[in-house]
Amino acid sequence: MALSSLEERRKVVNEVLGMMALRMAQSYRVGSVGARIISGGQRKRVNIGVELVSRPPLLFLDEPTSGLDASCSNVVLRSLLDLAVNGGVNVVAVIHQPRHSVFHMFHEIHLLGESGSTVYHGPPGKVREYFESLMYSFPPFENVADTLLDIVTGR
Repeated sequence: MALSSLEERRKVVNEVLGMMALRMAQSYRVGSVGARIISGGQRKRVNIGVELVSRPPLLFLDEPTSGLDASCSNVVLRSLLDLAVNGGVNVVAVIHQPRHSVFHMFHEIHLLGESGSTVYHGPPGKVREYFESLMYSFPPFENVADTLLDIVTGR
C-alpha cells in the first residue's frame, strides 16, 4: 500500500520504531561492518523495520538471529512475536537452535528432516510428546530444540 502523505509515512515509521524497540536509536547512523555505531541486535531490528514500513501482510525471515547472543536474539524474537500478535503480520522465520524460552514463543513449528521432508508440524508444546510416542527420549536438563536437532539430523 503506497502511503500518500508525509504525515502518513511519519506515522508508519514511528509505529515501526516503537514495535522494533528502536526509538532510542532513531537518529543514529546504522554504520557498516568496519564502523559499527549500533549493536547487532539493533541492526537486525533496523533491517526488519525497513521491510515493515511497507506494511507487508506476510514477513519471511531467514535466520533473523544469526550472529546474535541469546539476549539480543530474545529481543529480536519478542519484537517479532509482538508484530505477529498485535501488528497483524504473519511471521515465518527460520531459526536454528533457539533457546528454550524462544522455542516456546512460536505458535507452530515446522521441522524438516535431512531429506527436506516434514518431520513435525504443530505447536511446540506437543513436539516432545509426539517424538516420545515414536520412542525418542529427551535427556533431562537439555534444551528440547537441541534434542530435536539431534533427532532430525539422525545424530
